[in-house]
Amino acid sequence: MAVEVGDKVPNYDFNAAHRDHFHIDDVAPGFRQNSKSATFFVQNALSFVLGQSIGRDGVFGPQTAAAVGRALNDMGVNGSITNLNVWRQFLTGVARGLRGRVDAARGGRPLVI
Repeated sequence: MAVEVGDKVPNYDFNAAHRDHFHIDDVAPGFRQNSKSATFFVQNALSFVLGQSIGRDGVFGPQTAAAVGRALNDMGVNGSITNLNVWRQFLTGVARGLRGRVDAARGGRPLVI
């Protein structure tokens, strides 16, 4: 279930309280390029987790498509992010990127979940 404020799903730019986590609307199943919330999620993940320098406007345009392509290539994943299996691999890669950042922030001590 998505957390909505009016007609918006809060994201990194919503307010300071949302800068340490991501929200995404129900993407059933997989990623849809016309979902502004899902695109914000992808853009924020690319920018803040995967180190891609891109704009974050909720529009899946050429810049976002190119950044997704680079990220998938870096992950060794072939295909379109709109493919459910590719979407899941992208999410796994983002989770691994977050895990690496958390471990690094903890001085190399892994976070046990």
